[in-house]
Amino acid sequence: MHKQVFGLFFGIICITVVAGVFAEGKKNYSLIPEPVDVIIPCSEKDRDSLEYCIEGIRQQEEVRRIIVVSKERITKNAEWFPEDRFPFTCRDIACEICQDEAEGAAVISAPGNRMGWIYQQLIKLYSAFVIPGISSNVLLLDADTVFLKKVRFLANRGVPLFNVGDEYHLPYFEHMAKLIPGLHRMIPNNSGITHHMLVQRSILKDLFDTVFCIHHVDFWKAFCRCIEKSEMGKSAASEYEIYFNFVLANTNQYKLRNFFWANSTYPVADKIEELRKKNYVYASFHRYLN
Repeated sequence: MHKQVFGLFFGIICITVVAGVFAEGKKNYSLIPEPVDVIIPCSEKDRDSLEYCIEGIRQQEEVRRIIVVSKERITKNAEWFPEDRFPFTCRDIACEICQDEAEGAAVISAPGNRMGWIYQQLIKLYSAFVIPGISSNVLLLDADTVFLKKVRFLANRGVPLFNVGDEYHLPYFEHMAKLIPGLHRMIPNNSGITHHMLVQRSILKDLFDTVFCIHHVDFWKAFCRCIEKSEMGKSAASEYEIYFNFVLANTNQYKLRNFFWANSTYPVADKIEELRKKNYVYASFHRYLN
């Protein structure tokens, strides 16, 4: 009897949480106007841009800690947090997507697999809960992204400032709709993919709780299980789009802006001063554009 009552009670809570994503009444999150800590997941391929990335973000007045998450320490110019402290591995992710240990192991061993790309997305979203002493305001920053000018990431009362892009990739939104049914692109032509994002623990907790109420498993497992196996080798999901649109759906506690920024080619050192002189706020340097 007690189990039945608890199950009913839990079900009501979950329905309420999920419905809140689409309710007309917006939520007011507990936002704290404290310094920003920066998370930079980094693999060997981004080693060349990492020092420029660190140097650029260190100039920002709101920034307190800069933390590089990687397998091994690859810089002396920022804190290091080992990726094996997170509650999942690349192999775990592959197995969750495939729902089969042997198949997942085969995916990991295949050249050119995208598990590391999915892995770093989940590292970003989990950092606010895994890294000791981290701020409630966490800037997720791609290791190939370099800030060229001073900017702010928080408005008054801890309200986040989001830069917007214009990218649209259908599989991201198909994945999002499986993860949180009904969640969609909230503003036409506005994308959350801008290679950095200010996330806040109270909103992340609501996102994780919402997903748990729908799927009854931890967020990372649900995230993986919503990826189609046919999309595993492609760009199958976006943490930036999920968080950005979840915020827009749930609260008015945000401000949007349009930075002058660029996607550029390597080598980084040859391009930085040229882009700075052209008044770019930041640039992301992608090897695939070379």
